[in-house]
Amino acid sequence: MELFLLLLLIVVFILFVGFRKKSASKPHAAKTESLLVKHKELFDNLFPNPLTQEQRLSIVDDSYRTLVIASAGSGKTTTLVSKYAFLLAEELAAPKEILVLAFNKAIEQELLEKIKKLIPGSGNPEVYTFHGFGLELLNKAEGRKKVDILAESSSDGLLDTANVLGIIEMAKNRYPKIEERISEFRAECPFHQIEEFARNEREYNEAVTSYPYKRELFRAGGEFRPRRIPSLDTRYWVRSQQELTILNSLVMKGVKVEYERPHPDGEITPDFYYPEIDLWHEHFAINRNGNSPFPGYVETFQKKKRILPKAGQGLSFHLQLRVLRRHRT
Repeated sequence: MELFLLLLLIVVFILFVGFRKKSASKPHAAKTESLLVKHKELFDNLFPNPLTQEQRLSIVDDSYRTLVIASAGSGKTTTLVSKYAFLLAEELAAPKEILVLAFNKAIEQELLEKIKKLIPGSGNPEVYTFHGFGLELLNKAEGRKKVDILAESSSDGLLDTANVLGIIEMAKNRYPKIEERISEFRAECPFHQIEEFARNEREYNEAVTSYPYKRELFRAGGEFRPRRIPSLDTRYWVRSQQELTILNSLVMKGVKVEYERPHPDGEITPDFYYPEIDLWHEHFAINRNGNSPFPGYVETFQKKKRILPKAGQGLSFHLQLRVLRRHRT
């Protein structure tokens, strides 16, 4: 009897907690939507190009800590400046209560100039590099005007590189896998996702041919092949950055995978096949609004959505790296 009552209490507690979480999410979503509407003009016009939905969501988020993961050139500086403007517009903080940190002097100067130029009433923004802020604290607390030798830099970047390598070497004793983790990050997050910013196929092709991959049309067997990007192990040439991220992650984890192997039913060619578990995996470059920069892509996506469940068990498909799985039962 006592065991039954204990189990009953546990079940009631779990249901209560689940209900509270579900109930709390509704007002939070409503508040987020209200802030997006309220500051739409700010987010549309603060910079020449309107902010993306992801940038807006990160700006209005009122969590105690907000982590935004983004690659080079993806709009981190724009997001920071916009967050600064949002905090002032909502009267959540005064300029003297906001600390902005940058990785180098160039970004520090860029942030200062943009905040002063674009945001009226910003006064003298508290903007520092990480080193500059640390030095400011040391100077006020201990009167020190120099930082550790490992924090020194040079205009050609050679000293910076040497110092970073030195720090990594020192960190190995405590974190033996640090080099492996850095390699994983560099392989999976090398550049920003072009698909997220391209409004149509022309803009996508312009961006992808001028970006670091330099993906060009190449001739094979007398015919031009479409633009492709080599995977980490150079075994496959994939069609997009997102496919590259997925494939590189699998390669580094030692997962056996085949790219664009035709499905036995003959109707579809899923992006990935995992022979060890007999799983087919299709990835679609469709954003959260159901759009794609490529003409006819959404229609193809809808068609494949109808075909995939009929093609049998062992199928999985993704939308922009967000999982919508179809597993074996």
